[in-house]
Amino acid sequence: MADPLSHGRYWKLPAQSDQPLYQQIRELILRHLEAGRAKPGDLLPSYPWLSKTLGVADKTVRQAYADLERAGVLEIRRGKGTFVARSGTETGEDLAKTGVIGILPPPLPVDLSDETFFWRVMRGMQEAAFAEHLDTLVLARAGDLRNPGSAERLADRRRMDGLALLGQAAEDFLTRLHALHFPAVLVDAHFEHAPVDCVVLDNAGAGRDLTYRLIGLGHRKIGFLGIPRGQSSKEREAGYRHAMGAAGLPVSPDWIARADVDLGESGQAAADALLDRGLTAVVAFNGGLAQGIAEVAAKRGLRVPRDISIVATAASGLWMLPGGIPLEHLAFDPQELGTRAVKLLAERIAGSDELPRKAVVPARPVAGGSLAPPGTTGSR
Repeated sequence: MADPLSHGRYWKLPAQSDQPLYQQIRELILRHLEAGRAKPGDLLPSYPWLSKTLGVADKTVRQAYADLERAGVLEIRRGKGTFVARSGTETGEDLAKTGVIGILPPPLPVDLSDETFFWRVMRGMQEAAFAEHLDTLVLARAGDLRNPGSAERLADRRRMDGLALLGQAAEDFLTRLHALHFPAVLVDAHFEHAPVDCVVLDNAGAGRDLTYRLIGLGHRKIGFLGIPRGQSSKEREAGYRHAMGAAGLPVSPDWIARADVDLGESGQAAADALLDRGLTAVVAFNGGLAQGIAEVAAKRGLRVPRDISIVATAASGLWMLPGGIPLEHLAFDPQELGTRAVKLLAERIAGSDELPRKAVVPARPVAGGSLAPPGTTGSR
């Protein structure tokens, strides 16, 4: 072994650290290289010697060495040992960007085929991971994450440095991950006091901005069509109520209805109930519900947007209402959602000490809608 790294006094891990053991070993080796205790071509301690000296498992030392080899810092020669690479070493700042993150898809059943919402989120995550020098590992979401010990079993997979969870997850599971100091980001879902970082869509802002747009066009009787369950629908409704209240406009209980996403029989009844109230505009939860209520309106002889204006939020793409009329809406970018999640996770893996926080991805207005200008249908 290269002197002085053959002496145990040079191999001490921090008494307290939130980092996984293999990362602590990796950073200790980097400090030795920066201090000049080992130079290109020098032999490093063997796995058994170093694991015994540090009091860790042999596989933990192997993972630290393998991580440094992948970064070009070390060279492992089969049957001969582990050497400092002769091509030079990377800085600790560069190496902090290397690692593996796990991606846990939403609970099944979910459509992860190309061009669906969650596929676009995952594509954004994978592109951002490449830019951050992180590898991705898509995990099978088998079993119930609420089972005792599920967080410990997942965090014990030392080949992963962090985890991105798409969709809801049990709060006790997230709390355990946080207690284990395992970097995790919850994507497109959050709790009021989430124990881990969250990256969410600005649902409340989208509902608010769409309602303000209708108010600015002269509408005063505006309804909201949401879905029965889901935090995002509640938030968009809250944004709608905020805008109406800020404008001094009433919100009658029967101006709000909820329908299934596919607007089945019960959904059409909800849409009919809204239209019975003499509304001049409706904020729909998404493009699908907007199309559904437009179809119900057409059956009643109402024309969009002359007789009733319909706006909505959408995950991506342009929506068309019956008759080829462009839908006025705000669009979310699923890839940006994934990109922000990975960048936040990379900060955590790099050792950021910031408290858990919520990152919000805003909606963006899409041009080309066809809302009626104020006054075209008389008093609104």
